[in-house]
Amino acid sequence: IAFSNPQDIQIFVSVELSTTDEYEGNSAVRDSIISYIGGIFTTGNKDGGELSVGDDVIYGEIEYAIRDVDGVFDVTSLTVGKSASPAGTSNIPIENFELAVTDGTDGSIAVTST
Repeated sequence: IAFSNPQDIQIFVSVELSTTDEYEGNSAVRDSIISYIGGIFTTGNKDGGELSVGDDVIYGEIEYAIRDVDGVFDVTSLTVGKSASPAGTSNIPIENFELAVTDGTDGSIAVTST
């Protein structure tokens, strides 16, 4: 029986938000996205996230993860992709041998809040 680890596919996210006084902060937004996709939290700890090998990254689920953070009033812009400076506004397909991951410590998730 042969076994191989899945190929990690880095997911990049860029989000602009309007917030209220109760806003938990940009790190909370990054961590919420990582809880969905999986990867490295802003603290450096790893998380498997909700996605498994071969699961597509669903655009709407990323927006739900962002809106789940206290103090997020509105998501005014959200783009996702497999490369830096993402421009996509749709789901990201993942192959059966791939695993979507992201990183809250390396700039893969850009958050601008107002």
